[in-house]
Amino acid sequence: MKNSNYTSQASTEFKKLFITLLKGIYNTEHAIIEALPTLIKAATTQELKDTLQDHEIVTRRQIMRLERIFRKLDITPEKKPCSVMETFEAITKKIIQVTPDGSMVRDAGLIVVAQQIEHYEIATYGGLIQFALAIDAYEIADLLEQTLEEEEETDFELTQIGECHINLEASKDERSQKDENEEDNDSEDEIEQRSSSSSTKRNSASATKDKGAKQK
Repeated sequence: MKNSNYTSQASTEFKKLFITLLKGIYNTEHAIIEALPTLIKAATTQELKDTLQDHEIVTRRQIMRLERIFRKLDITPEKKPCSVMETFEAITKKIIQVTPDGSMVRDAGLIVVAQQIEHYEIATYGGLIQFALAIDAYEIADLLEQTLEEEEETDFELTQIGECHINLEASKDERSQKDENEEDNDSEDEIEQRSSSSSTKRNSASATKDKGAKQK
């Protein structure tokens, strides 16, 4: 009897934790909807903009899926601030501040923060699926699995954009800027050398003139 009560209590506590985590990711998804316009506006390439816009549509579908799960659990969720997304939003703001507008370097930074968000979601949904299976909520586990697959697909798309386009172009931008700086330095050296050469010639001419005057 004691073991039965312990199991029942553990199951109840497990379900409470499951619901708490569900509410947390629900708040995260809403915060992502609010944050995506900033990422989309800051993005340089149309390919990255399109991927982020598509993910906004997917995220809205994921919110509806979570609300369906809450109905199955007879719970009414309340949208609250998400401290996790506040951190990612701060990182996004910093990336925009330190990168040139319209540059591939900025896109590379935006992809990093977008994938950080995706990895957080992937880890969370993966854990929630295990929780759902542990409490025999198989329908809920299936719904969460759909969302997990969507998050993994978005993460893959971001990786492809980064590896095939953005990072390569960002590297070219960096090399181009380096070459320009080297050209500027070379120009400054040439000017300095010419100035030094002219000064030497003037000094030599002056010395010759003085020598001629003394001989007279």
